[in-house]
Amino acid sequence: VLAGDATDRPRHAGQRYPPGRPLPESTNVRLSPFNATGDGRTDDTRAFTSARDAAGANGLVVVPAGTYVLSGLALNVVGQTWQLLGGATLFLKPSANASLLRITASHVTVEGPGVLDGNLANQSERRAGISVISADHVSFRNLTARNLNGYGFLFANCNYPVVTDCLVTNTWYWAVTFFAAPATPFYGAVVTNCRILNYGRGTSSVGGCVAFTGRNGGGWARDAIVGNNVLESYPVHTGEHGLPDEPYGVYGSYVQGLTIDGNIIRGGTMG
Repeated sequence: VLAGDATDRPRHAGQRYPPGRPLPESTNVRLSPFNATGDGRTDDTRAFTSARDAAGANGLVVVPAGTYVLSGLALNVVGQTWQLLGGATLFLKPSANASLLRITASHVTVEGPGVLDGNLANQSERRAGISVISADHVSFRNLTARNLNGYGFLFANCNYPVVTDCLVTNTWYWAVTFFAAPATPFYGAVVTNCRILNYGRGTSSVGGCVAFTGRNGGGWARDAIVGNNVLESYPVHTGEHGLPDEPYGVYGSYVQGLTIDGNIIRGGTMG
């Protein structure tokens, strides 16, 4: 914290600010004029989008303790940090059938110690719990992510994405997945210090823990790191369309420069 900054501002775990640059002013979703309820019943999506727009580029949005029901939140403002404080849960509205978070802006950070809950049992479609689309340098840090619909964290054509220090449990398909666009490689994906305790025996999930899916003809995943994670998955049943489970700890197709180091993999295998 630089001299002259208020000492009661939230911490910015994992966020990096150059020397001499003051920390951004924070926008609190519970305060006026946003007035999110956090009561676990009211749809707070409008309050969150208003806070997002008010914070602006490179802004900080703080989410205090409470359970915030969302119909799906678009994070489309560059450089924002969303900080979920202890006791804060973002909860996907029943039958929303959408991503809890859809990120299309670069340099966005979502950090805990709060919770992202996709309310999987009350969604009828299998898409992605957290979607990041063509946005570079997006980070998820120190979060609990659970019950995510479809893929857990899905990154499509994103450079330098990071998932670190997170607990991920009970997603329908791959917990953390990176896709390349045709003929367009992506670089620098990082999954470190996470616990993906997924697909315990008897659940209905059909995927594994971490997947890199490139495409022949140039759309490769390049220079990625999977390090110091605990990855747990099990084959529990025949999956969709009669296909078997894919309980890989780490899976890769069309990957160049993938470093896998220091992980504990239980139940699953390396693909």
